[in-house]
Amino acid sequence: MLHTGDWHLGDRHGLSPETARALVKEARELSPDLILVAGDIWHLPSPGNRYLRAAQVLLGALAEVAPVVAVSGNHDTPRSLVITHPMQVLSPIWERQGLPLHAVWEGCREVRVLSRSGKTVQVVAVSHSALPEGGEERDLPVSPDPEADLSVLLVHGAVEHPAAPLCYLTGQPGEKIVPRSWWRDRGWGYVALGHYHRPTKVPAGGTRAYYPGSPAPVTWGDWDPETPHGYLWVETGKGVSLRSLPSQPMESLEVGSVEEGLSVLSSFPEGGRLRLTLPLSQRTGSGTLLYAAQRRGVDLSLVYLGEEEEERPLWEEVESIAGGDLLLGWREYARTHGLEDAVISLGEELLSRAEDEGGGENRC
Repeated sequence: MLHTGDWHLGDRHGLSPETARALVKEARELSPDLILVAGDIWHLPSPGNRYLRAAQVLLGALAEVAPVVAVSGNHDTPRSLVITHPMQVLSPIWERQGLPLHAVWEGCREVRVLSRSGKTVQVVAVSHSALPEGGEERDLPVSPDPEADLSVLLVHGAVEHPAAPLCYLTGQPGEKIVPRSWWRDRGWGYVALGHYHRPTKVPAGGTRAYYPGSPAPVTWGDWDPETPHGYLWVETGKGVSLRSLPSQPMESLEVGSVEEGLSVLSSFPEGGRLRLTLPLSQRTGSGTLLYAAQRRGVDLSLVYLGEEEEERPLWEEVESIAGGDLLLGWREYARTHGLEDAVISLGEELLSRAEDEGGGENRC
């Protein structure tokens, strides 16, 4: 089996085309009986057409190698009934193509796969939305089948056990804990987990439970650039091994002005990743740099050095980031400061503008 996940397509640090091509190439060379994708394929539940297409192609290419079972994660699961899960959007396409691709975005589904050697593999795939909330008690509706040659549990979430008091919680939005009774000492031959971005063997007695980690440098403090990242190769009777994939490195440069930054961008390779450090006094010109990077297809991060300015209203800081560009400023502030503060700031400013125009709250 090939066990992967946490691609976070759509995030600026998500799975790169280079890494995706390497994953497909190695899958073709290894020719597994089964491919497991453990959630967070996308970074957002509404990833946009570009990243819908990227996932369609990538998962389709893997399904041409071997049957694929994929589950949803906390990042790509909608928390609103008006949003359709991206897996639900793509499933009819895969069905028309006749691909053995089993995408589970709601509930719990049992999938049976016959290996090339004639062995029966039972995969119980649990969507992220099927995990219990908070202290809610809920039983796993499907158990390991003693008649199967191998039973696999595939789920995206943090796990509880005595040796990990933090339960592999990362502080990500919407994360949930997989109940211990679902996976430990239950009779699973393999527990394929997703959510924690470092490749990890969970210390769980006789239960083989693993996180493959993320092949992309998306981090909540759980991605170590010094540690190899890629996917897990699982061989019955032989064990589990981590196989690394190439990741796109980020180049860091320090410049003295926005103009110098634009000069660097003009010759920077398209599709590359760049972190620019500027004096704090140059912060008002960051929108120009972000726009130039977007046009060139460069993944740009900005860092500012210098004394902090005197405290000012949150919205002024947001607006100054992009020289008055509302949308670009909000996006950059949300990326660097936290979504909740940015949403509150945006709402307050829109309310104020609507009231200034005489429309009051109804206009907002």
